[in-house]
Amino acid sequence: TGQTTVVIEVLDIGDNPPGFEMPSYSVSISESASPGMEVIQVRATSKDSSVDDKDIQYSIQAGDELGIFRIDSHTGSIELEKPVDAEETPMFSLKVQATVGFHFANVLVQVTIMDLNDNPPSIEALSIHVNILEGSFDFWQIGYVRARDPDSTSVLTQGLVGSLPSPFLEFNNRTGGMSVMAGINEGMYTLNTSVSDGVSTAFGVTHIFVKRISNKIIDKTVILRVVHTTIEPLVRLQYPKIIQTLAECMQVAEESVDVYSIQYSFDASEAIDILFGVRDTDGNYMPRMFVISQLDKHIREIEAGAGVQLDSINVDLCLREPCENFQDCSSDLTIGSRLEMISATSIVFHSIHHALSSSCYCPSGYVHSWDPHGCSEQSDDCLSNPCVNGGSCVDLINGYEC
Repeated sequence: TGQTTVVIEVLDIGDNPPGFEMPSYSVSISESASPGMEVIQVRATSKDSSVDDKDIQYSIQAGDELGIFRIDSHTGSIELEKPVDAEETPMFSLKVQATVGFHFANVLVQVTIMDLNDNPPSIEALSIHVNILEGSFDFWQIGYVRARDPDSTSVLTQGLVGSLPSPFLEFNNRTGGMSVMAGINEGMYTLNTSVSDGVSTAFGVTHIFVKRISNKIIDKTVILRVVHTTIEPLVRLQYPKIIQTLAECMQVAEESVDVYSIQYSFDASEAIDILFGVRDTDGNYMPRMFVISQLDKHIREIEAGAGVQLDSINVDLCLREPCENFQDCSSDLTIGSRLEMISATSIVFHSIHHALSSSCYCPSGYVHSWDPHGCSEQSDDCLSNPCVNGGSCVDLINGYEC
């Protein structure tokens, strides 16, 4: 017998994927960076002794659909191929792959584009419609000038160009906020403003339409019920067309159609009630029934011209016959002091809250008897002894005879 030593050498066959030095990479570059600039370099190594790190190949697998970057397949250096814009794409998430043989590994590379003040500001056109219920408030903020700047790093400074068109208007240079006070008159007011980002200055116009309403004109208003829509797109898209078509049907100027309230219906789903009045050429409100009779003739034209679907013109709760036992019905409209601001793309509408209700009462000549919901008992007009000189009183329906 004898002994010997056997040395077994295990040969590396390169069966492991490469590994990146970092679990992920992140870097920030300015949007002024030029093509050809190195953004970052990623590095991967092999766990196999038989594999030289120089044999590792790098590639961008995802996140660069626009071809903004290129990568050196041998070194892992990522460079800019095209200019970048923080307003268009503020961040890129690149999936970078290291490959050796049939094995590979992926890593996330996040590139943040730092914004510069390289775009001018602007002021969007805006119309603000303010409805004021007399005696309802002393001061009301109506909205903000639509000053915009695509650069996130810009600090905007706003200012008034010229003077305020009314002593009852206020403008805040710091915020661009606008407010009205109770003494303001009806009419259109034009506000000219400017905005600067420290490099460029832009100018814009905001139109403010003020209308005053009192309980005296409520009985002249009409409710237009629009269905299958919501308030924001209605104000943004259909509101100007509704005003135009109503004016055409009533043969008046658009300025003669006063819309006071736009709100969701309290008694119907997917319905919006628009409360409005129409003035004649002398500035007087047309009677409610006249407006209704005219618009009833043009329902299809209103729907086609405004792009809306109407449920009714002048909502009347008494049409549902809520009163029993021969009682007469009265449909009542009330308005409140609460304002609700509806903000759309280029329109801000301050809507007065309105409410519909119905009440029941006995017709002339009848009174409630023991039943509070009935009018079965005829009123006796002779109880007060209205006849003089010894005359005898005969009770009639809603009256008497001596």
